[in-house]
Amino acid sequence: MAAKKLLELVPSDGVFIGNTTLQRRSNLGKRHWEVRKELVDGGFLTRGKGRGGSVARLAAETEAAPIAVRGRLFVRKESELYEPLKRWIAEVWGEGVEGGDFFDVRITGSPRTRKRASGQWSRPDVTLVQVNSYDYLPQPVLDVTLLK
Repeated sequence: MAAKKLLELVPSDGVFIGNTTLQRRSNLGKRHWEVRKELVDGGFLTRGKGRGGSVARLAAETEAAPIAVRGRLFVRKESELYEPLKRWIAEVWGEGVEGGDFFDVRITGSPRTRKRASGQWSRPDVTLVQVNSYDYLPQPVLDVTLLK
């Protein structure tokens, strides 16, 4: 009920409204931030800049909200995206690799059960290595792509 009340106070034309103004008009007190977060996470509102921040309705809230809610249920951790990304890179980028050329993509992020000893940003999540030979270049070309 509080979420519906707060959503009704946000302009329906997509114009941003300041959080301070919205909090005053809603009379929800500290609960305002909890309800606002629920609406942002649900895909009904988007955050904006301003003194104290601002929010606006998403243009197509009827379509965006179910997608945002469904999307949250499928991916809980970033590491769940590594394998689909690896498969996509292998299928799309690796498709054009010819006979003698080399192409390999690997998940190089730490396993879920282990913390990185060298720091959070020290190792890429997915690494792509490709060696290509070209007719008019005397030596093969090595490409290493790090995806973080």
